[in-house]
Amino acid sequence: MRKIWIYTIVLTILFVVNGCGDANISVIKNKGDGNSTTTIPKPSPTTKPNDNIVPTITLNGASTINLVLNTTYNELGAVATDNIDVDISENIVKVGTVDTSKAGTYTITYDVSDKVGNKAIQITRTVIVKDVVISDNIVPTITLNGASTINLVLNATYNELGAVATDNVDGDISANIVKVGTVDTSKAGTYTITYDVSDSVGNNAIQVSRNIVVTLDKISPIISLNGTTIINIAIGEKYIEKATASDNIDGNITSNIIKVGSVDTTTLGTYTITYDVSDSSGNKATQITRTVIVTPKPTITLNGASIIYQPLNTTYVELGATATDSVDGNLTSSIITSGTVDTALKGSYTITYKVTNSSSNDRNVTRLVIVRDYKVTKTGQTTTYTTFDDGYYQKGSTKTYTRDDVKQIVTDNYTGLMWQDDANVSIVTKPWVTTANYNAVDYNNTSGDTATTYCTNLTLGGYSDWRLPTHSQLREIVDYGKSNPSIDTAFVNIYFDMYYYSSTPYILSSNNAWIVGFYNGTATNGNKAGSYVVRCVRGQEKSLPNTSFTRSNVGIVTDSLTKLQWQDDTIGTIINWTRAISRCEALTLGGFSDWRLPNIKELQSIVDDSKISPSIDSAFVNTVSDSYWSSTTLSYDSSFAWYVTFATGNTYNYLKTYPRYGYYVRCVRAGQ
Repeated sequence: MRKIWIYTIVLTILFVVNGCGDANISVIKNKGDGNSTTTIPKPSPTTKPNDNIVPTITLNGASTINLVLNTTYNELGAVATDNIDVDISENIVKVGTVDTSKAGTYTITYDVSDKVGNKAIQITRTVIVKDVVISDNIVPTITLNGASTINLVLNATYNELGAVATDNVDGDISANIVKVGTVDTSKAGTYTITYDVSDSVGNNAIQVSRNIVVTLDKISPIISLNGTTIINIAIGEKYIEKATASDNIDGNITSNIIKVGSVDTTTLGTYTITYDVSDSSGNKATQITRTVIVTPKPTITLNGASIIYQPLNTTYVELGATATDSVDGNLTSSIITSGTVDTALKGSYTITYKVTNSSSNDRNVTRLVIVRDYKVTKTGQTTTYTTFDDGYYQKGSTKTYTRDDVKQIVTDNYTGLMWQDDANVSIVTKPWVTTANYNAVDYNNTSGDTATTYCTNLTLGGYSDWRLPTHSQLREIVDYGKSNPSIDTAFVNIYFDMYYYSSTPYILSSNNAWIVGFYNGTATNGNKAGSYVVRCVRGQEKSLPNTSFTRSNVGIVTDSLTKLQWQDDTIGTIINWTRAISRCEALTLGGFSDWRLPNIKELQSIVDDSKISPSIDSAFVNTVSDSYWSSTTLSYDSSFAWYVTFATGNTYNYLKTYPRYGYYVRCVRAGQ
C-alpha cells in the first residue's frame, strides 16, 4: 500500500517594531503517524533607497482649452515620470470634471506620488466652456518648422524641428499636435514623421509629413573658381583669392578649402594655386588649379608739374606726358589724353593721361589745372588818412577766412590754403637749421629738430601733409588794417611779439631766412640758427605761377598775372609820402592818367625773392636798389607808412614826413 505524505505549511508573520517585519515559515509534515515541523529561516531585509526627488507631471496638450457649449470634452491626460520609478503615469490622480452643457471655467488637477511618498508639484488644466454658438467648419492648419525633406548621412544626429498649428477660433494649438514616427540614423532609409491636430470642435487638420532620408554619403564636394582658371594681373596690384566649395550634405564648406601656392605680385612670372577640400564624410573634391600670370604695367611720367596754376583768360599749353613699358618699350605715342581747360572760367580742371600695354594693363595719371584770378588782395586798411591813399582806393580782391573750431584750421577762401591754428602756433618755436648744421656751414640742411621737420611731422584735423609756408604766403595773410596782431580775427592763436619762419631762404645772406612779424606786418630776414614761431600750411598752392612781365616802349611794365601796370619810365627822385601820392595822381604816361601810389601788397607782388640789388624782375629797367613808398599807413601810428626796399625785398615802415629819409616812387594803374 502506497504511503501518502501530506505537508501543511504554516506561515507565521511576525511584525516587529522597526517596521521591516520578520517572516518565519514553518513546515509541518503530516505522515499519518505523527507530525514533524521544519522551520525555514527568514529572508534578509532589503535596504530602502534614499530618494527625496519628487516626480514630475507633464500635460498632454494645452494647459488651457476652449470649448463651445454642448461640445465634447476629451480628456488628454498627463504623463508622470520619476527618477527611480520611471513612468508612473498610471498612478496619476485626476480631480475635477467638465460639464460642457454649462458655460463656465473648469479646473482639472493632476497629482502623483512615487513609491517612497514624494509628491509631485500639482499640475492644472483650465477648460473654458463658452456660452456662444459658433459655426466652425474650418480645419486648423499645420506648418512645418524647417524643410519637408531632410537629408542626413548615416549616424548623423536628427533634430526634430516640430511644427506650428493654428486655428481660426482656438488660435495657436501647436501644443495639441500629435507627432507619429521615429528616425533611426544608424540605418539607411527614408523615415516619415506625420503631424496631426484637431481643433476644439473636432475639425481635423490636413495631415502634414516630413521625410528624413538617411543615406551613406558618397558624393564628393565641388570646388568652384570665381573667375577664370587663368588670371592676368598687373605687377604691383593686389591679388585677391577667389574660390568657393559646396557639398550635398555639409552645404558651404568654402572655409575648409586647403590652398597651396602663393602669388608675388611684385615679381613678374607665372604662379600656380591648387585648391583641395573634403566633406565631413571624407569625400575629397576634384582638385582645382588656377594659373596667375603677373604681367608688366606701363608707367606714365608727366611733363611738368602735376598741379598747374593757370591765370584767368590766358592760354593753357598742354605739356603732355611720356610712357614706357618693360616689355613694349616706348608707349608715348599710345597715350590717350582726355579733359579740357577753359581759362575763361575759374575752376579746377583734370587732364587724364592713359596708356595700355600689350598685356592689356593700363596706367592712368592725372594733372590738375587750377584756373583762378591772381589779382592782388586788399591790404585790410579801410581808414582814409589822406585823399588817394590805400584806405581811399581800397584796391584788390576781397579776402575772407573760415575757421574750423574742431579741427583748429583756418581756410583762406581766396587761395584755398589751410592754416594751422591750434595752441602750438603761439607756443612752438624752432630754428631753421640745427646748431650742428649751422656750425658746419650747412645752412640749407633742414633735417633734425627744425621748423621744416615740425611741419612735415604735424598731424592736425585729419591731415598730415603740412609744410612750412613760403615768404609770399605768410605775407598774404597779413592784415595791414590791424595791429597787435595784424591778422584776421579768424586766427585765434598768434604770437604777435615774435616773428614767424618761412621756408624761403634770404638770398642776400645764405645763413638767413625770410621771417614775418604779426605785430604790425613787417617782413624781414632772421638768422637760421635763431628760434622763431611756426605756423604750418597745407593745400595745393605751394607757390604762385611764374609771373610774366612785359615792358612797353613808353616805359610801362605789365604783369600778366595780376593785370597791374607799372610805371618804369624813369628812376625819379626821393620824396616824402604825401608828395609821393600827389606825384602819382598827377602822372600821365602811355596815354593813361589814372595812376596812383600802389598799396603795400601791390608793391610786394613785384618783389622777386630770388634776386638782390634790385630784387625785381629784369623787365623793370629803371629800378634803384633802395626803398619805394606804398600808399598804406601804419595802422597804429598814422605818422608812419609802409615801404619796400628793392635792395633785398624787405617790408618796413617809416615816418611819412621825415625830410631826411624820403623814398622813391613807382606808380601803378589798372588794378581791381
